[in-house]
Amino acid sequence: MTMSMLRVVLILLLSVAQADFSLDDGESSRHKTTVSNLCLLPNGNFEQGPHESEMNGARVMGRYSIPNWEISGYVEYIGSGQMQDDMILPVPDGDHAVRLGNDASIRQRLKLHPHTSYSITFAAARSCAQEEKLNVSADPDSAILPIQTVYTSSGWDSYSFAFEAKYSAVWFSIHNPGLEENPACGPLIDFIAIRTLRLPPRTSANMLKNGDFEVGPYTFPSVSGGVLVPPLMEDAHSPLPGWMVMSDTKVVKYVDAAHHAVPQGSYAVELVAGRETALLQEVATEPGQRYRLCFSVGDAGDGCQEPLGVDVYAAQETTRVSYESQGTGGHQRAELEFTAVDKVTRVVFQSWNHHMTYQASLCGPVIDDVSLFPVYTYQHHMPGHGARRLRIEAGRKGIRRQRFALFHPDLIRRECAMMTPSTLRVTLVLLLAVAARADFSLNDGLLPNGNFEQGPPESEINGTRVMGRYSIPNWEISGFVEYIASGHMEDDMIIPVPDGDHAVRLGNDATIRQRLKLHPHTTYSITFAAARSCAQEEKLNVSAEPDSGILPIQTVYTSSGWDSYSFAFEAKYSAVWFSIHNPGHEENPACGPLIDFIAIKTLRLPPRTSGNMVKNGDFEIGPYTFPGVLLDGVLVPPIMEDVHSPLPGWMVMSDTKVVKYVDAAHHAVPQGAYAVELVAGRETALVQEVAGTVPGRRYRLRFSVGDSRNGCEGTLGVDVYAAQVTTRVSYESRGTGGHQRAELEFMAVDNVTRVVFQSWNHHMTHQASLCGPVVDDVSLFPAYTQYRQRLPGRGARRLRM
Repeated sequence: MTMSMLRVVLILLLSVAQADFSLDDGESSRHKTTVSNLCLLPNGNFEQGPHESEMNGARVMGRYSIPNWEISGYVEYIGSGQMQDDMILPVPDGDHAVRLGNDASIRQRLKLHPHTSYSITFAAARSCAQEEKLNVSADPDSAILPIQTVYTSSGWDSYSFAFEAKYSAVWFSIHNPGLEENPACGPLIDFIAIRTLRLPPRTSANMLKNGDFEVGPYTFPSVSGGVLVPPLMEDAHSPLPGWMVMSDTKVVKYVDAAHHAVPQGSYAVELVAGRETALLQEVATEPGQRYRLCFSVGDAGDGCQEPLGVDVYAAQETTRVSYESQGTGGHQRAELEFTAVDKVTRVVFQSWNHHMTYQASLCGPVIDDVSLFPVYTYQHHMPGHGARRLRIEAGRKGIRRQRFALFHPDLIRRECAMMTPSTLRVTLVLLLAVAARADFSLNDGLLPNGNFEQGPPESEINGTRVMGRYSIPNWEISGFVEYIASGHMEDDMIIPVPDGDHAVRLGNDATIRQRLKLHPHTTYSITFAAARSCAQEEKLNVSAEPDSGILPIQTVYTSSGWDSYSFAFEAKYSAVWFSIHNPGHEENPACGPLIDFIAIKTLRLPPRTSGNMVKNGDFEIGPYTFPGVLLDGVLVPPIMEDVHSPLPGWMVMSDTKVVKYVDAAHHAVPQGAYAVELVAGRETALVQEVAGTVPGRRYRLRFSVGDSRNGCEGTLGVDVYAAQVTTRVSYESRGTGGHQRAELEFMAVDNVTRVVFQSWNHHMTHQASLCGPVVDDVSLFPAYTQYRQRLPGRGARRLRM
């Protein structure tokens, strides 16, 4: 090849390499045509329709009939003004849309940049009366978007969905999971667009990310209704980066300055769902340090009149900001000063009422320009004049903005807008120091306010009932939740608290939950104390999404009435919602279990060792036990598999009963620091399935049996099973501690051998606590090995079968 030919080939290759196969979001395209096409997916407005030969009435018959889209199920191509049962089907801006009937989908393969975050915006409208929802996905991310509520009077709402592209080619789909009598009955879809989300960092002037809301989903230039951001329980893939939307089914609205009044910049958030939704962000803080939260409250100029109110929460502080709206645009600045009580502080904004415009569109207060900083650093700008704490002046549009510095809670003085280099350096060093000390993952021990000693303000309690959703610091509640003090009297009965002054009680359908910062793909165990306060059969639904379990608490195992329970899960993400829910529905709505002392522990799964085929045979890995709390061990509930067991390697076989995990600090333990007490007689068995046994080969199982020094007297017996062999080990207990060693030899009959320990009777201490034999130091190995484990303790013997 000549040099000239080589140069030509090289130029061609470089031109190919520079070609951009990814979708443009309208911010950097060199091929812009019209404004409406800047962000639309190819044929995202469905104006390119199927050929007439591929239509049957309105139904699209071919899988690839709609250009750029692949369809499945009952999909219709709807023209603007099309009639259905005397109802006109509108199209928001154009001539055509699609309707997704029963189990119908549309999807498109997108060329994207891997490991980049994107937001999808699309318009949807209900066309039937049923409760509609949409499954939106961009593999592997997906979300269920409820569209039952209609927020705008036109009937069309714009929704957003965010995801991270794992690969350069991603399938994006919208699916209607409904199964109605009328197969055509389903939502209409139009205007599907994409935008790259460039995640905003926290800056030296603001500890909050995206506090000005300038980074968010794509808004259509020709559509004035804003974009709805659906419930998002973590901010990893949020259309509104840095922020979460807390709700079951409701949303917040992202509004732009092109169609709305916005306090600052180009975008803001309108709280359109009253108290059913909260906008929040979690930020790293230093306990004991005072901080100031500044923000704007106003209206969007959409005719939303009457007083608009926002409840604002941070740490243990709360305030209600009221704004008198004429519905023509405007805002006021406000602030909230608080002392951080934890390394992570939740900042929450919530509208305290529902509002509606004269055109019957849902509306509410607008939030914008939110900043957070330590009180000793330079404050973010507070525009307008006549500023005052908590209720800052009404700053109308067009008033010159100025910055203020607050060096004392009662002193506000005007400053220039720019920091000096030395001030900037000091501020940056202080903020970096705070960030360095902030730890987003939890250590073993109590959850933040896990003992509920930080209670709600008196203004948010009615008797014992907690009235505010975020009134208990670090927790979010729903339903009938009470804040109970130690010694509280009820029907001539004293309600005890195990070790401290306060607990919570969960009434009918009540829940407490907390968002945990964890290490993904790590296993954790939760320990919490629970006590019954009523006679009904009580149980608790404990969950750490997506894992959950029903824990029966009908049986009381300790004489104090308080038992500690455990629950294990694997963290799928870095942020996980942990919740405890009382599913009961009793005549007395307050009747329910008391909860206290909620702690967490990382479970490091034990490997099988060369000297022991049993995993965690010494029980040294298990749930968190409280060191200084007068709670008698930790109950491990029925676990039919050992994947996520609080006692790794082991299963608890029962319908409703438990085993007890005991520690050497409070009990007699045969070996090491922990053991298991069989407290439910023959109603429960402790089981491990050992892999790697060879059929026909002989094995030896060794273990210790004793008592935990809790006054459990009499003959304590354990039935032990392995393969087809069983034995009963009897231990004479004085209730003062002690143990004996025993062994069982058997021949394997399968590649997996089940090892079972079961108490053969019920026992009770003189204090009326349930008790039983203790099992510890379990080992299994081939019988031909020369290894022989020492048999300590009194009365050591060997049982051969």
